[in-house]
Amino acid sequence: MASVNSPIRKFVKPLLYKLLGERGYFWFQYYGKLRDIEKRLVEEPEMELLPQLLTADSVSLDIGANYAYYTVRLAQLCPQGRVHAFEPIPGTYEICKKLVEHYGFRNVELFQKGVGAKNEKIEFEVPLQDMGTISAGQAHIKGRNNDMEGKEKYHAFAKHRTF
Repeated sequence: MASVNSPIRKFVKPLLYKLLGERGYFWFQYYGKLRDIEKRLVEEPEMELLPQLLTADSVSLDIGANYAYYTVRLAQLCPQGRVHAFEPIPGTYEICKKLVEHYGFRNVELFQKGVGAKNEKIEFEVPLQDMGTISAGQAHIKGRNNDMEGKEKYHAFAKHRTF
């Protein structure tokens, strides 16, 4: 499998973010995520199990849909079923929505909400990478204690954006 963290991407992404700004970079991200999905550069081992667990009419949930990697796969595997995808972070939600529109899925219902045990409003913190973009996969409920030993291996971010 090819890497989504290639040296070229590590050089080009910060440059494009500075040149294009946040809104322009959105389109770069969208096309990058589309490429990642189509070339299956974002495969996770458990994705291999999905065809064995689902039928064409299965109903599934994608909680924390992020950039639609699972949403797309679930929608393709369950064309007569339904996919309920939840993504609370505005930027990743918009890209997820554009990807669902790109594929023309009619079996996906996308919600800009998180999923939890209570019906309440909460804030999420999303770490910012050095170049200023969000690190969407690291989003967490605001106020989480990140001051644990060894945190730098998993959470090496000094700045956050709150949503």
